[in-house]
Amino acid sequence: MKKIRILLIDCDDIRRNHLFVLLNRYESCFVDQKSTISKDEFEQGNYEVVLVHFGNNPEGGCIENQDWDAGRAKVILFSGGFVQDKSDYDGMLYASASYIEDKENLYKMLDEVIAQ
Repeated sequence: MKKIRILLIDCDDIRRNHLFVLLNRYESCFVDQKSTISKDEFEQGNYEVVLVHFGNNPEGGCIENQDWDAGRAKVILFSGGFVQDKSDYDGMLYASASYIEDKENLYKMLDEVIAQ
């Protein structure tokens, strides 16, 4: 099975490391974790899935506004300020931080994204 490439962007070290550990336990994936990323590095990364904390600046806003080209990657924006567990809007997924920090929810969301 081909390994999917996942990019995790979060400036909060504790949350990023927690998600990194969960993602590394998910079957058949390669996880690249960063606290910040440049536009060029983001656009040339060839990721299948991008998880980005909405509060990361400038990344969160630039990715949500599609100022940065995610290519074929499915983008998941997450934040503690999101009240719904998850929602899909305009081709992007939004998830509350508490929802995505739960292993079962995270894996289910990734399964759904990969199946698309």
